[in-house]
Amino acid sequence: GVWTPLTSKEKRKLKLYEVPDDAQKFELYLPLHELWLQYMDELLQLSEHSGQVGVLQSKLLKADLHGCLVTVTRSKCPTYIGQSGIILMETQNTFKIIRKDNCVKVIPKAGSVFSLQFRDFIATLYGNHLRYKSADRSARKFKTRPTIDL
Repeated sequence: GVWTPLTSKEKRKLKLYEVPDDAQKFELYLPLHELWLQYMDELLQLSEHSGQVGVLQSKLLKADLHGCLVTVTRSKCPTYIGQSGIILMETQNTFKIIRKDNCVKVIPKAGSVFSLQFRDFIATLYGNHLRYKSADRSARKFKTRPTIDL
C-alpha cells in the first residue's frame, strides 16, 4: 500500500501530543536538560564568542529549545508569570513545559517573555520572535528590529 502521513485529527486521536500520566515526572526530563546543556556548549562556544553579542543572539534564536529550563518573566496573562520548567514540546505558538511539581503546562509564546539560564549566561527570549515551528526557525534569517515591550 501507499504510505500517507497522519492527519492532525488522527494524531490527536492517537494522543501523540499528550504526555502520559506515568511520564509526568520532572526528574525523568533532567537527563534531557543535561543533553540540552551539552548541545548549547557546542552551539554557542561562549569562550570564543564572549564579546560578540550578535553572533550569540543569532545562534540562540535558531537553537532547539527542547530540554531547556525556561521561566516566564513577563506575560499579558498574569497567571503565566513565574511558571518555570523544562520544555517538552514546542509548537508554532506554544511551549509545553513540565514544572518541578510534575505538572505539565502549555504556555503561549505570543505576549510572553521567557528567560533561560545557560551556565553563567542568562538570556531573555521574546515569545513573539519565536512564533515559528522550531524546524522553520532554525533555517530562518532574522532581521534585527526593536522590540515593543509588553
